[in-house]
Amino acid sequence: MVPDFFVGHAYAQLEEVVVTARRRAESLQETPISVSAVSGDALDAAGISNIADVKMIVPNLQIAPTSTKSQAIFVRGIGQRAATPELDPGVGQYVNGIFIARQDSQLLDAIDIANIQVLRGPQGTLFGKNNTGGAMLITTKAPHSEVYDVSVAVRLGEYGRQDVKLGVNIPLIEDKMGLRISASSKRLEGYYDNVQDSAKFGDEDRQAISGRLNWQVAEDFNVDLFAFWSVQDENAQGNNCELINPSAAVAVFIVPNEDDT
Repeated sequence: MVPDFFVGHAYAQLEEVVVTARRRAESLQETPISVSAVSGDALDAAGISNIADVKMIVPNLQIAPTSTKSQAIFVRGIGQRAATPELDPGVGQYVNGIFIARQDSQLLDAIDIANIQVLRGPQGTLFGKNNTGGAMLITTKAPHSEVYDVSVAVRLGEYGRQDVKLGVNIPLIEDKMGLRISASSKRLEGYYDNVQDSAKFGDEDRQAISGRLNWQVAEDFNVDLFAFWSVQDENAQGNNCELINPSAAVAVFIVPNEDDT
């Protein structure tokens, strides 16, 4: 007999979360690694349109822009701040299993994202070097071969904000082959004024296109091809210059083509 206090009550249950933190699909509850998994729907609900903003919803993750707008990714305080071609990142980033080798390529727009997994702690055993702080696994939506699917998102705002995202799924061979193409364009005029030449900083001008082809050749043989192209045409990170101690014995701040102050 069921006790009265159980009758008529509904209990919420979490859906099973499947991750690939150990290079195989398994339940998050059975993975002996500290992992945060975020779905693409959760990113859209949080208004996140680029990878840098994932830090707002993932604990122990810090993503800070350098002077060149390259992203320095840190997990639990471990990463690589200097964004030079000679240095490897301290946190590895993988898009559909493809390693992004340099930090100046890690600022990706969140287009057609299926999920993002952030692995905390050294991941050298399964992912090799450059994963001292952890790893970020980004998976895009896989194409399907059933029906056409089109999604469009537009965002307009102040300072010339114009964002457009487009995703198209194209079935090529029924139950065998599908193609998914995604595109993104982000534009922002900027909100920092350079006193020297009136240039705008804090601007955004990025375009990206991705394509993914899935072909089920046989029951136990599948071909998954992925391509990603992006271009950026932006000014460097905007900064303010300020004298730390203007009352010091020597406090000289020189602006080119202006009187010394």
